[in-house]
Amino acid sequence: MPERLGLEDQRAVLAILERALPDGCALLAIGGTAMILHGIPGLTTKDVDVVLALLDRTGLASPQSLDGFLETLGGRVRTRPEDGSWVRVDLDVGGRTCPVDIVRGRSRDRPSDTFVHKGVLERVVARAERRGRVLLPSLSDLIVMKAWAVVDQERLASRKAGAGGRRAAYEADARRIADVALRRNALDPSRVEELLAGMRPERARAVRAVLVRIGVLET
Repeated sequence: MPERLGLEDQRAVLAILERALPDGCALLAIGGTAMILHGIPGLTTKDVDVVLALLDRTGLASPQSLDGFLETLGGRVRTRPEDGSWVRVDLDVGGRTCPVDIVRGRSRDRPSDTFVHKGVLERVVARAERRGRVLLPSLSDLIVMKAWAVVDQERLASRKAGAGGRRAAYEADARRIADVALRRNALDPSRVEELLAGMRPERARAVRAVLVRIGVLET
């Protein structure tokens, strides 16, 4: 597996992940993985980003299902914070190590947090396109999640010198998704507003400001 993962690499890793899925579960592609599956050109990533969801798209899988998934999947768990918001697994694929981030999200969205809220992920799962046992978020949903990540990086930069270095890259990704959505006539401002309405007011204002900067919403 090369250091940078393109479309075929992502598909190969997702196939391995699918084979290890518990009954009734699916994978929601997020981040760069979702961008690549949407056919956004010229994009590669260093990892695979997924959420363990329920196949009927009613929400996220349980922590117990995640544990069973990890046991069947194998690989080395590199990072697993105490709050269970995400897990990073180093997966051996063709003799090379591929990092896989399995995201569960934060149970609360506090000003000090820098990870997407479970409520947002649940809303995205409910509306995702089903491709076998992989769920693909709409471009509108993907833009909102990427804008959330931009805000997280802005928070980091405000609290710690030298932090938040990925903010510009995340905002460039959000702009790229928006450009593709506009070209494909796939941008749904009403859906964007729906997701914003489910956030804390402070978070919603910050995410909206990013969306205004990249031309998704008007002021």
